[in-house]
Amino acid sequence: MEKAASVLGFFLEPAALQDVRKALELCDYALYISNCNIPGETVPIAARKQVVATWVQIKRLLQQQIGPKMDIKDECENEDVSAMTRVLVGVEMLQCNRNPRHMEFSVPSLSTLVSMASECSWTDAVVELQVWCQLAAFCHYSKDHSLVLCCTKNALQLEEAAAKNLKTMPCVLYGLTAVNEMLSTAACLRGLSLIHESNGDLHSYREAMKVLLSSVSYAEAENPALCVAAARHYWNACLPLTQTPEERWQLKEPLEKILVALVHTNLKHANALDVEGDLQKRVLDQIHRKKQGKMKGLLTLTALPLGSSKHEATGEEDLTLRAAIYSLLLHIHIDKTDWKSALQLLDQAIREMPRTRHRIPLLKHRILVKARLDENVLMDMQKLQDEGEQCHSFMWHQVALCAGKITQQLICYQKSITSLLQSVETHWQKVSLLLEFGEWLYSHNFPKADAEHQVQWAIDILLHLETEQTGGEEEESKKMDLSSVECESQVGRSAKRQNATRTQTEETDNHFYRSKGAGREHNR
Repeated sequence: MEKAASVLGFFLEPAALQDVRKALELCDYALYISNCNIPGETVPIAARKQVVATWVQIKRLLQQQIGPKMDIKDECENEDVSAMTRVLVGVEMLQCNRNPRHMEFSVPSLSTLVSMASECSWTDAVVELQVWCQLAAFCHYSKDHSLVLCCTKNALQLEEAAAKNLKTMPCVLYGLTAVNEMLSTAACLRGLSLIHESNGDLHSYREAMKVLLSSVSYAEAENPALCVAAARHYWNACLPLTQTPEERWQLKEPLEKILVALVHTNLKHANALDVEGDLQKRVLDQIHRKKQGKMKGLLTLTALPLGSSKHEATGEEDLTLRAAIYSLLLHIHIDKTDWKSALQLLDQAIREMPRTRHRIPLLKHRILVKARLDENVLMDMQKLQDEGEQCHSFMWHQVALCAGKITQQLICYQKSITSLLQSVETHWQKVSLLLEFGEWLYSHNFPKADAEHQVQWAIDILLHLETEQTGGEEEESKKMDLSSVECESQVGRSAKRQNATRTQTEETDNHFYRSKGAGREHNR
């Protein structure tokens, strides 16, 4: 079939091209009848905005330039309406230009569009809010921070007016959720530009962080993606201010607010997904019953897939951010040596965080804080069993260093050593622990024999490792050079050496248990 081709290689079937041209005629007619020339028949700018967006898209599809004057030729005699329409056309053209695969419109500069928008007498605060947010985003992409600050200032001043318009305007494009999302976006872009413009001034930097915090508040419980993005920007901005206890303390309250917002938003979003899942299940049940002939004549609905929301936040990013904030808040409590508050924070963190890898560091922190408070850590240590023997042994060693009582230190050292099995990978870690444990026993006035047992055990392990390495090298070389008779005699000697080594290992493994008994004698 013959095709009509565009300049950039975008093809339209002749029939489709004819339909697109009819759509353009309809849009031209809709713009003409909404030009507000007839008194008493004013069309809301929100309705006109929808037509303008469609009209610009069709122009791009047909590869037709609009021109820098952005005139839609609707014969509008109302200059206020024409001014608003020109700005709406310019914003839509900029939006289309972000897709490089299609024709690029010739548009005025961003500063010109911002000036045009400032001169308009807007009749709908919600439409004006969206225009300022879109212009702020374009200026942000162009890294024109002065224009970003101008656009976002105008946007944030519309908060009350936009909320009022939602209740009074006959034609409303968006609801309260969308308005809060636009305010969150404006605050986030403004905060980032203020940080850039602060140029090292601490007061200006902190004011910019307050604006980022307001962005989190606007998005709370409304949009998980925006909430996480704003919280991430705040986190990145606060990192240079975490070098001293005094600076960290000033971050405590804002970080706690961000945590509440993240948890609240995540919980509401999870509940919404559960409701969506229930709806999907009911719809599928209806379809199934209809197929069986039990529900004739009902309308068949199309179920939405789970997680299809365009605003769905990345769970991985959310959990990583929350874990990092919990860790910094813990650091703030430790600065004040407030171990009880630190434990309460970690209890809350582990209760609210799902069972993922992000919770493991928090669990380790809680173990050490409990050790500081002389609380039982056995239940928490059991939750680390899946992390491997080396991790388990390392944590028992850390608890031993944090514990305040001699008895608890002794038990933790013993568990740290016994957690390591006879695998080759852990031999060096076991030797280090045995030597440290021997030194600890000696410095805490335990019998010298107990300390010597630990050192001797470490020596035996090292000798056993050296024997294995030497035996392996000898066996490899003699396999290549010796005759079959010599090989048989070598096997005999190797067997004797292995038996001797096994006996030596079994004997040295008892050193630890003898010291354990001696330790109990010492405690008694």
